Amino acid sequence: MTPHQATTLIRSAWATSDPLLTEYYDTEWGMPVRDEAGVFERLSL
Repeated sequence: MTPHQATTLIRSAWATSDPLLTEYYDTEWGMPVRDEAGVFERLSL
């Protein structure tokens, strides 16, 4: 890929329906949880 080509992120349909969901998808979705509080948060949901 050359520096002049733009990269396009491919997102799920739900992630593009709202700016907050897009932010969540880009920063948290699919990222590994490494701390105890984060694991508890995911289990509690």
